[in-house]
Amino acid sequence: MSQIELRNAVVLVIDGLGAESLGPYGNTWIETDNFNRLAARSLIFDQAYAPGGSLDQAYELFWGAEPHVKPESPRQTGQNLIRDVAELGALPTLITDETQVEALKVANSFDQVIPVQSTPANQLANANAETEMANFFAQATQWLSRMEPGSLGWLHSCGLMGAWDAPFDLRQKLADPEDPEPPRFHLPPSLRFDVENDEPDELLGFQQAFAAQVTILDQFLGIILDLMETDPVWSKTLFCLTSTGGYPMGEHGWIGHHQSKSAFYNEAVHVPLIICPPDHPDFDDALTQTRSVRNGSLVGIESVSDYLRDWFADDLENFCNRWDSSTLSLPEVRKEAVVLRSDDTYSIQTHAWKLIRRGDQFELFAKPDDRWEVNDVSRRCPQIVEALDELLRQMVASGTEVGGLGGSGGLELPESLAIRSE
Repeated sequence: MSQIELRNAVVLVIDGLGAESLGPYGNTWIETDNFNRLAARSLIFDQAYAPGGSLDQAYELFWGAEPHVKPESPRQTGQNLIRDVAELGALPTLITDETQVEALKVANSFDQVIPVQSTPANQLANANAETEMANFFAQATQWLSRMEPGSLGWLHSCGLMGAWDAPFDLRQKLADPEDPEPPRFHLPPSLRFDVENDEPDELLGFQQAFAAQVTILDQFLGIILDLMETDPVWSKTLFCLTSTGGYPMGEHGWIGHHQSKSAFYNEAVHVPLIICPPDHPDFDDALTQTRSVRNGSLVGIESVSDYLRDWFADDLENFCNRWDSSTLSLPEVRKEAVVLRSDDTYSIQTHAWKLIRRGDQFELFAKPDDRWEVNDVSRRCPQIVEALDELLRQMVASGTEVGGLGGSGGLELPESLAIRSE
């Protein structure tokens, strides 16, 4: 198999973008034609999870950590993705409009850091091109259009955590004739909201504003996809898209993020993870699966790092093997679990159950039936709660809970936790 010389990779990370917002993950209300277009040629992880709204934790998983706690822990060995790919000959560049990402210690490993400068919005924009998101993508695509061979471009957008400044007419287009006029706020909302008792028209207005932002995002993703399809450099470029967490819209009593309340429910942690190989003959020859593959495994967002390391190590055979093994047999999949942690709150999810533990309080949800996690069955299934809690305690005691920062792991689960009896 021939090798692709001077290969590139581009990673686009968008804050606040949950999987359920996008067409490839089943959303039918918001038109996301360009996300659909990307998915049609990509590996799509159906069950990828972020650590619950914390940028520090997300980037601990993406990039690795300097060794500072529990050196025996598998992700606390000093691994640094950016330094690793640089040692393999790549020139890594970080482009971000989020100062918290720019300030992370590991960001010092980038060859170049390009902060995206913008004037904070104080009202809704008059046109799509005047939004904060447009400003980010304008500066990012300027760099992408002159990307040097052998580059890693890491693009981080504050996305849905930034201004909700899409033009008002986009909100109006999402409203039915009988709906009240959409609201005109421009800052991302963060408030308690009871979907059963509070005013439903108010929630509808928040949803219309949210959908307008996703619509803008989809438009600007299309610019990158156009580059992908026309610029010769992209014939050697791997593209990855994911998020650091979704944006709760009242599903569990909160719009926006409230760490102690909403951080571990699906709307906050289930994120898109899409990996698109370049349009290159080596992939047509090497991939035994079709280009569009759906992966049902439970994974953490750090899976991006595994593909990037293979890619820049010129290990095309291992990359393609990883791709082709993405559709695991049912017995293998049932052994998986994904574990998240923040302070004294944990969650562990298998293909059959999800347990959230806050201190000594538990919630248990049956998977995959209870997609929106509305029916707590912890009192009806105390034996499952006990078994999952014991597994969590063993992980914490052994230091295998990914350094206490959250992430995923392949666990050998007893059948009672892997398969739910009917």
